[in-house]
Amino acid sequence: MKLAETISIRAGDRTIPFVEAGAALPLTKKETLSTARDRQESVRCELVAGARHVAFVEVGVASAPRGVPKVSLELRIDDDGSVSVVLRGEDGEASASFSVTTRM
Repeated sequence: MKLAETISIRAGDRTIPFVEAGAALPLTKKETLSTARDRQESVRCELVAGARHVAFVEVGVASAPRGVPKVSLELRIDDDGSVSVVLRGEDGEASASFSVTTRM
C-alpha cells in the first residue's frame, strides 16, 4: 500500500513536507525540531495531509534561547492508514501523542 497524500508538519509559522505521497506503507519517520522564539515554553506540531488538518500535538519545553530546546517527533503510519505521532522533549520527561484512524 502507498500513501495517497503528502504528509506535512506545521510547526509555528513553518510547514515542512514530512513524507511524500506515494511512500510505501507501513512507515516510521523521525525528526528533531526546536523552538523558533526565545523563551518559548512549548512546541506545537500540526499534522496536515494534503490540504486538510488531521490533528495536532503540543509539548512543553524549558524556557531558553531560540533553537536550544529540542523535541523529537516520530510519525508512524500502519498498513491500514492508522497514524500515530509522538512528540517528546529532549529530556524524555515531557511528551504528548495522538493516534488517528483514517485513510491516509
